[in-house]
Amino acid sequence: MLLSIFFLGSSAMAQTYTVKGIITDRKSGEKMPYVNAALYRQRDTLFMRGATTGPEGRFEIKDVAPGQYLMMVTMVGYERWTQVTQVTGNLDLGTIALRPGTTLKEVEVVAEKPLYTMDGEKHIYSTTDDPSIQTGTASDALQNAPGVEVDADGNITLRGTESVDVWINDKPSHMSGESLKQYIRTLPANSIEKIEVITNPSARYGGGTPVVNIVTNNAVKRNEFVSFGLNASSRPEITPWVSYVFSNEKINFNIYANVGYDGRNMHGDGTTVMLDPHGDTVRKESYSTISDDRTINTYLGGHFNYTINKCNDISAYFGTYPYWNKWFNTHTTSRYERLDGTQPFSNFDYRDSSWTDGFPDRPGGGFYGGAWYTHKFDDSTGHKISFSYNVNSWASNRHYFYLRSYSWQPAEDIVYEFKDLGSDYNNGFEVNYTLPFGQRNKDTKNYANELQAGVEFDFGREITHDIFDTLNIHQDSTSWVLCEYLGAYYISHTRDLGAYLTYLRRFGNFSIKLGLRTKYAYERVDYYDDPASNIDTGFLSLTPSLHLSYHTKDMHDFSLSYTHRTNNPSASSLSTYMAYNLEDYSTGNPYLKASYSDRIEVMWDKYFDKFGSVGLQAYYTGNINAKGALTDVIYSDFFNRVVSYSKPINIGSSYNAGIDAHVTYRPSAFVNVRFNASLFYDTLDVTYRPDQPAYRNGMWCYRLRLNAWAKLWKNYQFFVNAYYRSSTQNVFRINQSEKGVDLGANADFFDRRMTVKLNVSDIFNWGTWNSSIVNPFYATTSNRKYNSRFITLGITFRFGKMELAGMAQEGGGSSPNAISLE
Repeated sequence: MLLSIFFLGSSAMAQTYTVKGIITDRKSGEKMPYVNAALYRQRDTLFMRGATTGPEGRFEIKDVAPGQYLMMVTMVGYERWTQVTQVTGNLDLGTIALRPGTTLKEVEVVAEKPLYTMDGEKHIYSTTDDPSIQTGTASDALQNAPGVEVDADGNITLRGTESVDVWINDKPSHMSGESLKQYIRTLPANSIEKIEVITNPSARYGGGTPVVNIVTNNAVKRNEFVSFGLNASSRPEITPWVSYVFSNEKINFNIYANVGYDGRNMHGDGTTVMLDPHGDTVRKESYSTISDDRTINTYLGGHFNYTINKCNDISAYFGTYPYWNKWFNTHTTSRYERLDGTQPFSNFDYRDSSWTDGFPDRPGGGFYGGAWYTHKFDDSTGHKISFSYNVNSWASNRHYFYLRSYSWQPAEDIVYEFKDLGSDYNNGFEVNYTLPFGQRNKDTKNYANELQAGVEFDFGREITHDIFDTLNIHQDSTSWVLCEYLGAYYISHTRDLGAYLTYLRRFGNFSIKLGLRTKYAYERVDYYDDPASNIDTGFLSLTPSLHLSYHTKDMHDFSLSYTHRTNNPSASSLSTYMAYNLEDYSTGNPYLKASYSDRIEVMWDKYFDKFGSVGLQAYYTGNINAKGALTDVIYSDFFNRVVSYSKPINIGSSYNAGIDAHVTYRPSAFVNVRFNASLFYDTLDVTYRPDQPAYRNGMWCYRLRLNAWAKLWKNYQFFVNAYYRSSTQNVFRINQSEKGVDLGANADFFDRRMTVKLNVSDIFNWGTWNSSIVNPFYATTSNRKYNSRFITLGITFRFGKMELAGMAQEGGGSSPNAISLE
């Protein structure tokens, strides 16, 4: 099917021509290499084709369809040259002379700016100074950013880590998945100034999640696009969506909506062996399970930005995502051997089934939104202050039935009705201030010093309300009986006040950044079904950070970073409240202590003009009182037998140390092959019972990842992604290895107005999730296989226009003044 699509695209472009020419310096007459020459469709300035001049100043733009174009030639330090060009056959434009935009004296003192550099915690890819990427899109540019990958679906990852925060112009993007994907696919690369990658964020950022910050320039003068499409997979899954984008020099507006139907199925099996505190076996179990889940979800979100003047702008965003868990069916068949109290039962079987009964009374889902105001004290130095407010609300409405049927005693069959009526509501206020000062570098435009400070206040409420009702289906009872001992009902109130301060000092190619974040977190939990367990807590934490970086002229980058973080226990994790399930329970731990981690990273990267890059990263994370979840056994008066339970504990001292090596082969701006290998050693030292020796275990782990991406003939993209992750550990838990290979391809047609994608996920169907608990008193195995191999087909249509600033007549000819939406 994909081949037929490609052949269709090839036939549509059968009649094409070549546009060529020579670029020279108007003042010196010298031929100029690395100059960008691009053709934009004349009626709406949509980018069509482009090329870069070679050592002799020559360029050739191939595969140009007949039509009228706006020809644009650009080079850093020179005035832009444009001309309306009619292509009816092969065209030789002859010699194009560019006029220098600065004086010769100014050019002499400005050093050549490298493509890759470091500044404090930031790894920076300067797209403005990469002539080979100017004819591409933001998606293409991200593929060249250090460690960043964009897969066939448009998902952004950083060295294989999916948890990445995407920022735009130093602010969180607040874009949903598909909306962000369309943004980076339509934004021209020549409208991006730089891409900043932060792998170990400083105290400036609240969490430790890596950040990718896209900094745009003022190239986009007007942008208006309507995009809509459909994604469908064999899972099954189907998601129609629509997006509208409008922007000009004052307003930037985006709205996005989708409706999705999603299916998941899984089958698995496992075993359990439970011993009492004396070491005698009290329970054996083997089980198999099959589940089938169907969900309907929707999303509506938008973003608005208004530039009042050069020094003031306001922004707002919102998103809502209701969902309906339409139906699911899960069937588990278990075989037990259990000693229950004084009565032994052997080889008795039962079957668990859970299902929904159509749509719930109301959907679950959530809403988020916010607004911020930014004031620049001037329009050039970066001296600014911003004020922001955000709100996040979420509500659950899971509703299903659960049947336990006993083969040995049918009269004991029981139906449970379960309702999850939880909700969450959070508000946040934030003030951020930035002050650059000192001498300014003429090349990078950075000041020698930069001070950042901020204050944050957050408050929220979370309700946990789980309800169990029971009915013995073999009795004449027609009413539900409330299981007061099962489920949970409590409310948590939080108040957080935080502040941060960072100072960045630059000494030529060397920089040092110091940071400190402090936070006071208060939480109170009220248990409505057990007021004696009510608890309130308050903790103060400090997060210092240090980042050093050094960049050489031949593109060697060195960095050293250190971050100390405090993880305070939540009030609910300290409570003695017990939440009972059918066969076990969970509780808190009043002796739980705050945990501390110290992370050190040392990195070296070397970038090559023609090859790509190589790099090494060594890291060490030391933990004191690290928290983990313990699953153990105990005799319960409530169940009148030995059961399993879980609670949070302090692991004690542990560390994780390793080395990461990565190689990127980049023969051109549109071909990337990346290989990443990680090797690390993980240790645990856990005292879980006073009468038992400590659990100590060390494990070597490794991860391998290969990613290849190529954009061929301007319209076709191909992706290959393969990974292997070895076994890892937690407290008494071993997670087995994972592996997979994904393939994908995209094709653009009709001047990029239509895009078709075809992906095959986990082509060898290796997707499993296997784990085991190795507690001497509670040993389990769990094996799950889900529908990981599936085919996804997507189609996207785009209608609109994009006008770039500075496209007025400069080199002859004319350019359109008003362009209507097509």
